[in-house]
Formats: sequence, C-alpha cells, structure tokens
Amino acid sequence: MTLDTLLSQPLAPVSDDGFSARIVLQLRRAEECRRWLLWAAAILALMPLLVLFLPTAQLAVSQMSRWASAPFVAYPAGA
Repeated sequence: MTLDTLLSQPLAPVSDDGFSARIVLQLRRAEECRRWLLWAAAILALMPLLVLFLPTAQLAVSQMSRWASAPFVAYPAGA
C-alpha cells in the first residue's frame, strides 16, 4: 500500500466527548473578555475629555486619578 492510497482513505470517526464545544465556549468567553477590556480601556482613555465638557466630571476624573495612583492598583497594572 502506498502513502497516497493511505491518505486518500477516510479517517475513522473519533468521539470528542464535548471537547469541541468546550473549546468553542472558552474561545467565546475569551473574546467577550477581550471586548470588554477594550471598551473599558477606550472609556478610560476618553475620560479626561469629559473634563472639557462636563464641569461635574472634574470631580470624577480627579477621584479616578487618585484611585489609579494608589499602590494597590498601580503596581498590578504596571506588572
């Protein structure tokens, strides 16, 4: 038997016991997490622009900058 004849034969069915479904679910969850993180990063990046338009946003931005510079947030974010 040659290699060409072996490769042209169909493979035997393999049971995956839900493996494919679990992998697809993990990929969907990872994609959703990535999407939320990107939106959160975009919102945080645009927060300083709120100061220009909303006077009450100045307080929120100053509170957030104080909170973000706290060591328990800054060190893990830097890592």
